[in-house]
Amino acid sequence: MNSAFFLISLYILYCILLFFKLKSKIYYKLIAFTIPIPMCFFNPIKLYYFKGLYVDTFRIYGEMELFRLYGWNAITTYDGAILSKIYIFLYSLLNVDELLPIMNCFFVYFFILYTVNKIGVKLRAKENIKCIVILYTTLLINYFYVTTNIRYPLTLAICFMIIIYDFFYNNNYIYKKIILVLSYFSLLMLHPGIIFIIFFRVLLVLPVKLYFLAIIIVIIMANAFLEDIIFMLMGSSIPFLGLLGDKYTSYSEIDLVEFNFLNIVVCVITNFVVIVMSLILKKYLLNNIYIKYNKFILFNFSLSILAFIFAITESQFMHRLDEFVIYLSVIYIYIIAHKNNFKLKKGYLNLVVFSLFMFGIMLSYFVSFNLVGILKRYIYYFD
Repeated sequence: MNSAFFLISLYILYCILLFFKLKSKIYYKLIAFTIPIPMCFFNPIKLYYFKGLYVDTFRIYGEMELFRLYGWNAITTYDGAILSKIYIFLYSLLNVDELLPIMNCFFVYFFILYTVNKIGVKLRAKENIKCIVILYTTLLINYFYVTTNIRYPLTLAICFMIIIYDFFYNNNYIYKKIILVLSYFSLLMLHPGIIFIIFFRVLLVLPVKLYFLAIIIVIIMANAFLEDIIFMLMGSSIPFLGLLGDKYTSYSEIDLVEFNFLNIVVCVITNFVVIVMSLILKKYLLNNIYIKYNKFILFNFSLSILAFIFAITESQFMHRLDEFVIYLSVIYIYIIAHKNNFKLKKGYLNLVVFSLFMFGIMLSYFVSFNLVGILKRYIYYFD
């Protein structure tokens, strides 16, 4: 069976299983363990040599071969992101390159769905709601991106776990805050592209007005002196800063051919939906409930605005935040599912209907990047 149709069959199976009333902890594990199966048919080397198409896995396979031939010091590319180097080096020791995309797929889906289920328990969601959110999240995760980009999707998945812990489980214990700081730093050592997300999180310590003022100032300064900043980063003797400069250069050279007009429109729509839903929650949540979630909502609202700007300007950073914004936004469903969270009485049903409509629109992301992406690319990419 062609792996593209196999993956589509899995999506259909997950939808059918929703009606079997499985426990959410079983449901998400079932998805995480089965979703990597289509990757058993993926061959980036054949893709490159016979079809002339490049994916990151092709480059990483070459790096793993260098590790096997010449050892740890064979690659210096990741000296500024040491955890990435360790991750790829360990896979090289297995001597089975194909395990990398398969296991990476498993880790990404498992970490994200585990977190979605865990926060559902925390927010006292019903089992059927948790399963619906797990399925919804599964559909919106960009499968091709997860299985070919490797490092950044894994970093986003781990960051999602840390962010959720930070906003929903963190307290004033000093040792927990130290662990969080170390965790965020570790993310930078896995992929420096995560710096946007960490930067916004750090700024959240400021009052709301100062928070937005700081963001505006940084954006203006970055726009005015970007070339000088990149030049300084690339010339830095600190490996991490040098890697940041290299990353920007590589992003600026990205060919956006994979992001056709439909993809761009879908990214704009997706982020617009998140912006609207964030404002809806701010307006209609009870004051005590909003205070409980305000940092989380503000954080996602800010990221969605930045991702929206990246999309409409077709920035080289396009699609670096969309996935993460989606991961965060599914938590809104848990919040909306509790009627007692809102000021509304008779109008709550209207809110639910509107929310269903908006989250339904977000499924265009699934259609564009997974369904259409599968039919246009997977049949062509896979054996």
